[in-house]
Amino acid sequence: MLALIASLFATTLSASAQDVPPYNPHAYDFATDEFQDVWDRTDLAVQDGVTERTWMWGPGANTPLIQEPYVEAGENQLRDVQYTDKSRMEMPWNSADPESPWFITQGLLAYEMMTGKVQVGDAEFVEAFPAQIQVAGDPGSPGPTYATMGGAMDNDPRSEDNVIVDVITADGFIFQNEALGPAYGVTDDYWIQETGFYVASVFWDFMQSTGTIWDGEGYVDNQPVVPNPFYAVGFPTTPAYWAWVTVNNVEQNVLVQCFERRCLTFTPGNAPEWQVESGNVGQHYFEWRYNQVGDVQIPDPDPAEATSFSVSPQSATNAVGDTHDITVTVLDQYGAAFEGADVSASVTETTTANNAHLGVELTPDDATSGADGNATLSYTGAVEGTDTITVEVEGIDASQTVTKTWAEYSLNLDPEESTNPLGTTHEIEITVVDSDDDQVDIAAAGDVSAEISRVFDDAADDDDAVDVTIFAVEVDDGVATLSYDGPNDPAKDTIEVSVTVDGVSVSGTATKTWAGPELILDPEDSEKLVGTGASLTASIQEVDGTQVDFDDDDEFDVTVTREFDDDSTEDVTLTNDDDDNGDVSVEVDDGIATITYDGSDEPATDTIEVTVLTDDGEFSASTTKTWSLAVVSVTPEDSTNPYFKSDGLVVAGLLNALEAADDLNITLDGQALLEAIESQDLDNDDADWQQAFEDAGLTGADLDAMVAVMDELNLNHHTLTVAVDAPGDASGTVTVVIEHVDDADNSTEVLNDDFTLEDGSLSEEITYESAGLGTDSVTVTLNDRDYDFNEVKTWADGAVEGEGTLTLNPIDPDPNPLGSDHTVTGTMQDDGEAVGPGLIQFQFDNSSPHDQSDSLVVTDSDGIASFTYTGDSTAAGTDTITAFGFYLDADGFIGVLEAEEDATKEWYIAAAELDLSVVSSQYNHPGN
Repeated sequence: MLALIASLFATTLSASAQDVPPYNPHAYDFATDEFQDVWDRTDLAVQDGVTERTWMWGPGANTPLIQEPYVEAGENQLRDVQYTDKSRMEMPWNSADPESPWFITQGLLAYEMMTGKVQVGDAEFVEAFPAQIQVAGDPGSPGPTYATMGGAMDNDPRSEDNVIVDVITADGFIFQNEALGPAYGVTDDYWIQETGFYVASVFWDFMQSTGTIWDGEGYVDNQPVVPNPFYAVGFPTTPAYWAWVTVNNVEQNVLVQCFERRCLTFTPGNAPEWQVESGNVGQHYFEWRYNQVGDVQIPDPDPAEATSFSVSPQSATNAVGDTHDITVTVLDQYGAAFEGADVSASVTETTTANNAHLGVELTPDDATSGADGNATLSYTGAVEGTDTITVEVEGIDASQTVTKTWAEYSLNLDPEESTNPLGTTHEIEITVVDSDDDQVDIAAAGDVSAEISRVFDDAADDDDAVDVTIFAVEVDDGVATLSYDGPNDPAKDTIEVSVTVDGVSVSGTATKTWAGPELILDPEDSEKLVGTGASLTASIQEVDGTQVDFDDDDEFDVTVTREFDDDSTEDVTLTNDDDDNGDVSVEVDDGIATITYDGSDEPATDTIEVTVLTDDGEFSASTTKTWSLAVVSVTPEDSTNPYFKSDGLVVAGLLNALEAADDLNITLDGQALLEAIESQDLDNDDADWQQAFEDAGLTGADLDAMVAVMDELNLNHHTLTVAVDAPGDASGTVTVVIEHVDDADNSTEVLNDDFTLEDGSLSEEITYESAGLGTDSVTVTLNDRDYDFNEVKTWADGAVEGEGTLTLNPIDPDPNPLGSDHTVTGTMQDDGEAVGPGLIQFQFDNSSPHDQSDSLVVTDSDGIASFTYTGDSTAAGTDTITAFGFYLDADGFIGVLEAEEDATKEWYIAAAELDLSVVSSQYNHPGN
């Protein structure tokens, strides 16, 4: 089989201006892991002798990793490739998906040799000449070349299932040899819309072939040899033709079809596994490109020309007298910087006074774009206003406009408004900025002037202002600092500052308040929980926060005026006067006074007025304290739950279990569960549902899931949340009492528990057991105040009249002899839909001859349950059978349905069982 492969390549050395890369068949390792992985998939099994099939790439790499020109391949426009016998492997130059079967590409090698065009970009080809290299056969064989096959690329396609008998010669002549049809039976098989040709049947089978591949970890059988039928070869570019070629000096028929990437051959005389082979396109292409075509380079682009430009900044603001620069960036048709374009700009519109800037030409008047594509033009603003600048670039029709605003300097004073303690020094930082908020340096202290006028707090009016004439100015790093001393009495200064820079005068105004110490109450305007105590501190502080300590002999006068929210309650006044029972206490420690008094038990607002007489004078302050109730909530605040008595609790549990099993797709034998429940006598709240489920056949995860459902269900229990939000970060004990009132107005305490309120917040989830039918109310107690929530939970009878129908069948069947069986079927429906899962209880009335115990049966998915019993040998007569249905409604209640019509069943004694002596005695009359 290797003979044909060896004969497919003929080496023809020729001179070339391009350096030919090293070439030695099968002598090189694959240069990247990705190349190796692609080769391993198809050819490792062939090399190791694991399978017998044609090579997809060849025994190894024929070149080292080399680089070939490609337009899109990064900045250097070179991509990494490596040649094999059959093709060329190409590393991706973009962010291709490494998991894609197309991650490693091959190139249009066969297409390039047939068309004489070398691909150097996604859409870029260099003209060369078609390859005069034989597609198949020994050197000098009469078979077709790539140039020959290129001439067949425009040939008309044949019809589907056409038996291929066309023969192509080396010069491209095509004729028919009808004997080839019955000899080999090759047909045009698979139509490719993209190129308009059929794939020959033998080649289509080859492209889809499966076998043993290497998956990166080991050999795997029965896998596609290539991940996609078109990955290796591409789409067909010619029809398939027979050719008469010489292989190993033997002339024979070989079928040839060329595709975008490769040409395939079919040699009937080969062993089956080697009949279809991929031609040595990689060898041929390397010979053609490097030894025949020669130097291949990306063509030079068209000469650059200016096609677009941008201007920056689009808008800006400068101080009057500044110079404004604009930068014009010119680009060519490729988006690259364009050098040498003439650029001009002028003011075409303006809002300046008297159109002062209109018509101004920006300089230089001979500006051209540099190597970076940029040209800079400028002009100086003479007056305030906004200019529209029109920019033009030679060779580009469209102009562009930008705007420029000219503004004066401004003066910043820091601080602009402030308060200082009496007798301290005040400093103002003076900065001049332009309209871009950039600093403009002040040259010297002499450039700064100031006028300071002061009005004392006790002055009659502002006309009593006095001038402050003593101040100092220093300049450092272009910033001026003005400083002066403050008065010993409260006053307010107005400071007017003027600065001259660059011949422009700017001015600004600041104010300074001089204040003495103040009495500070903390907290200020606070809120607390009713029933708690009040505490606040009083201190004297300078305006800068410095504390002035209280002395032991300072006199405090504290008055608390309390206004209640409830108009029916009288307001009260508390003081620290001993004659008024000392309702308020004051203690001084470390120079700070602590004021305490009793809080309000009802919602109210206290106004606290404090006056302190010290050696430094009298100080007063006031604040407020609001006494508020806690915000208490119980959720849900109004809900109804079913209450199930003992039997009902079991029925509800059973129905919930059946419904849960249906929702969880768990197979649960309802009748077996029912029997398990009955055998355990689960008639109370301590039902062992786990044991019942085990007895019913559940194990493993199904058992765990069902037990979890029943635990969460918690029938006859309710969970509520008590939340408390108390003002003032209050702490304490919260007592929760739940009281149940039944339908006879009897009350029962079902819960009495204490919880801890911390930092004014509590949220507690409480679960409790119902005491029966009736309502539950909740009382939350905090600081001896009750917060009542009446009838937050209603417990209603768990059994309610159901919506739907229960029908029995048969209603009145034919009589049965005693000893036989009879079956009654019950069906629960609602609007024609099955009601369930559920239970049906079949009962006999008191007049029935059969005294059967009630029978409880689980319905199937159609809402149907059946009851079968045997006629007792002594119970001739007619049974009346009724039934009740049970199911869960949407609210969790047990819906109860009564049979629409009772069923009857008549039983008779079979003739063979009659006591004939009794019968004859009934007819033994005297005289007979």
